[in-house]
Amino acid sequence: MGQATVQSDGIASVRSVIVLSAEVAREITPLVVLLAMAWALGRRKREFVAFFLLGFGVWDIFYYVFLKVLLGWPPSLGTWDVLYLIPTAWVAPVWAPLMISATLILIGLGLLYLGGRHRRGRTSFPARLVVAVGTGLVLASFLLRTGEAFRNVPLQFDWPVFLVGWVMAVVGLLWWLWLTSRQRR
Repeated sequence: MGQATVQSDGIASVRSVIVLSAEVAREITPLVVLLAMAWALGRRKREFVAFFLLGFGVWDIFYYVFLKVLLGWPPSLGTWDVLYLIPTAWVAPVWAPLMISATLILIGLGLLYLGGRHRRGRTSFPARLVVAVGTGLVLASFLLRTGEAFRNVPLQFDWPVFLVGWVMAVVGLLWWLWLTSRQRR
């Protein structure tokens, strides 16, 4: 087949670049499908977001369920995984994306519960800010060990960053839902 290889300080072969490109495309595909599903089901912006989060959470959990059933992987919830490669590698033990996926399902259900009864008010901005900062910390916990993961399996997960971010996001969401439910009265 005549595979060309780039010979410069350990740069990956052309074949590896093709495989990596296929993997990135494979990661984008479910997102496109989930966005299309959310667009088809959601009549309002809130419903679109709710259906996307719900679909993503269910998809991700069943992704790991089927990996376990079909391949026997992961051997444990503490096994490290490359979660995404966009824009760089996101790495974490399997329990972390499963926890996030379960949370996304609950957020999606909460948004659907509120339905169109919510009126965005200025009072919800601080709560949304707490959700955004918490989400940023969770994402940071997935990216902090990227450099280490390129060389070997990371020695530890930055679970304090993850946990603080997750708690902030959940508390901020509950606060926001409470504020918006009070606005309905």
